[in-house]
Amino acid sequence: MSKQHLPNRIKPMIDPRKLAVQGVTLDGYIPSKSAERLRDAVLGYEDDQIKVTLQFGRDLEKHLTITGHAETSVSVQCQRCLQPMPYLLATNISLAVVRTEDAARELPSYLEPLIVTEEKVSTSHIVEEELLLAMPLVMYHPSADCQMDYKISQNIEDNENISALKTEKETEKDNPFSILEQLKGKLSE
Repeated sequence: MSKQHLPNRIKPMIDPRKLAVQGVTLDGYIPSKSAERLRDAVLGYEDDQIKVTLQFGRDLEKHLTITGHAETSVSVQCQRCLQPMPYLLATNISLAVVRTEDAARELPSYLEPLIVTEEKVSTSHIVEEELLLAMPLVMYHPSADCQMDYKISQNIEDNENISALKTEKETEKDNPFSILEQLKGKLSE
């Protein structure tokens, strides 16, 4: 996989309110190593950059907004075969910059709050938070690429089917009304 380095490194600290008033667009990257919580959530990074596009502005209701996109290639564990697999982690960003939780509760449903109490905020924190929220809970290789042994997979499915049949039969035995059903059937005849 060839690594294409974007020319514009986005500043580590930004003033989102000022950028929103000015209507600025940031297009570039942040170093993957600056997203420490994301690094802890994956096996590793496939790329040393997180590609980022952030547009700052106001929406029709005059909220200060940050919209855009972020993506990076990571290595995660397949939950089927437990082997590492590459995964393109990408998310669209749609935030409103607010000062308090009360202001956050007043936002329309299409905007997520970014509570900023200081003048500047970490760019990597904003992007990392959105990427963490975009991570699926469970990730699998496509079936054709998965390294799980087919026989083991078949045995697991067979065992699950046998367990389901046993449970069904046990339910029938444990039903105290099964005798009444039999009597009702005899009376109907």
